[in-house]
Amino acid sequence: MNTVLAAVLDHLDVHPELDAVTVTVHGYGDLDVVIQCDGGSVAWVARVLLAWAATLEGVSAIAWRPPHGESVHLDVTGVLPSGASVRVYTGVRFDPTRFPDLEPRGRQSLGLTVLRAWAVDEQAVAA
Repeated sequence: MNTVLAAVLDHLDVHPELDAVTVTVHGYGDLDVVIQCDGGSVAWVARVLLAWAATLEGVSAIAWRPPHGESVHLDVTGVLPSGASVRVYTGVRFDPTRFPDLEPRGRQSLGLTVLRAWAVDEQAVAA
């Protein structure tokens, strides 16, 4: 078995609370693994990404808006304990109040403090 895939499976065994719908192992580029999670409300997505962030090292987060502009993808990148680089992502509906300066095809850095605020935001739960 691919050692990177084995590392991801081991990580998921150690952290059964983590959400992972699709796992893609790359043999090229800067990332070793891309993990897609379930979408949902902003609060749900923030909690899922924060759970992953808590298990990774060197974590950063971004929000990016695809060309069609109807959604926003939220990504957390970091490194697994095995040393494999990983990107965990999911999407939410575009909300011009929450993302006022994020144009289609745009990217913005996203602090984990923002994700923490969204995770407990009652309005985000209803979104």
